Amino acid sequence: MKKLFIILSFLLLNAVYAQNIVYLEYFFDTDPGAGNGTSISITPAPTIEVNYNVNISALDNGFHTLFIRAQDEFGNWTFIHQNNFFKDRIPVDPFLNIVRLEYFLDVDPGAGNATNVPITPGSTIEEDFTADLTGVGIGMHVLYVRVRDEIGNWSFIHQKPFTKESILTELPDITGIAYFFTKGSFFSDTTLVTNFTPNDTIGVTFIADLSALTIDSTYNIHVYVINENGLKSLAYTHEVTVVPTGIEGLTLYPRKYELSQNFPNPFNPVTQIKFSIPKTSHVTLTVYNSLGQKVVDLVDKEFTPGFYDIKWKGSDVASGIYFYRLRSESFVSTKKMVFLR
Repeated sequence: MKKLFIILSFLLLNAVYAQNIVYLEYFFDTDPGAGNGTSISITPAPTIEVNYNVNISALDNGFHTLFIRAQDEFGNWTFIHQNNFFKDRIPVDPFLNIVRLEYFLDVDPGAGNATNVPITPGSTIEEDFTADLTGVGIGMHVLYVRVRDEIGNWSFIHQKPFTKESILTELPDITGIAYFFTKGSFFSDTTLVTNFTPNDTIGVTFIADLSALTIDSTYNIHVYVINENGLKSLAYTHEVTVVPTGIEGLTLYPRKYELSQNFPNPFNPVTQIKFSIPKTSHVTLTVYNSLGQKVVDLVDKEFTPGFYDIKWKGSDVASGIYFYRLRSESFVSTKKMVFLR
């Protein structure tokens, strides 16, 4: 084994009259007497700074104390300076080959008695292995691993907690589907879906019961399944809006004002004019001749939102081009029509 050497760096000052320091010595643990320590070569000066390798090869491994003192040109000695240190051995080859890898579970059977993992010896190893868990029960356990080098030294033990669980070889059948709705603090009753055949994987289309919900409101629907063992899955959640369906009781409203082209066009003697009103407002529908003169007001009143059509019979006007204009407080539209006798 190599012996450890300490590199010393120290500064000594002569505190009295700044006389030259002419001698420097050190010793370990026990004072042999002034002048009897191991000398260190220096250049005399009032202040010295020395880097020196102290030989500790004669010392046993363990804790020791290094003492240092100096003498000036008049024979005066300084106070003794001391430094504690620990001596230990360093292997000649710090990278010994790892020759054995073993593991055990929960209880240590003793070094060398655990389950061996075949490896290729090397100073460092990286090994993947599968631990045999047949002898341990379901639940929490600890896996321990250690290695041994070529001269018989064992490493520290590395540990890894793990959980052993049973794995299902086949999935249980899904025997129930359930859903419910929420909105804020509102929770609907849970409804079961039964129109499917139990299986471990299912695909089902069903019509949810919305009777407890309010039209034109948004809810969250939560759907989960139940297996044959009575276990429930996590719920699938989706946002839905309740809208009316069917024709009975359903009223459609236009989103904007609109004036359609009359039909038929050209016409004789009657044509139909359609228009849409999105909100309650006062509306006029007026016919003008090609000179811009008013011919007739077909509409001049307040309308509620809806779709409307008006018929105009041109039996009392001459053939020619006419214009019809729809006007409200926020909308004006004009279109052309042709009357032929």
